[in-house]
Amino acid sequence: MNPVKIMGFFKKVNLLFSLEASTILLYVEALSYLGWARVQLSVPFSKVAPTLGAQMEETSKEQQDRNRTELIRVQDAIQLISLHTPWESKCLVKAIAASKMLAKRRIASTLYLGTARDESGK
Repeated sequence: MNPVKIMGFFKKVNLLFSLEASTILLYVEALSYLGWARVQLSVPFSKVAPTLGAQMEETSKEQQDRNRTELIRVQDAIQLISLHTPWESKCLVKAIAASKMLAKRRIASTLYLGTARDESGK
């Protein structure tokens, strides 16, 4: 293995263990939910969709304001950890993971799903 990569790995490990225990636990939680969400997307989406919440219901703005600090912590953890997963963690995986992390904290969230056409109209 490349010595530069080994040193980079040890720097990351050292940085991780210099964090507060609550932050480490948050990152482990984010990693586990990202992995869980990725596995969920390996089954037909029609089976996953009902577990993502009530269709056509939105979360109130007041609740978002009330939980702003925790929302930011979850968002930051998902964004950071998704950069380091050995699997692909794109927007839908991140959205599902964040939704589940918020639900665990009894914070309601709204997950918007949409598609777009490519340049050729497909």
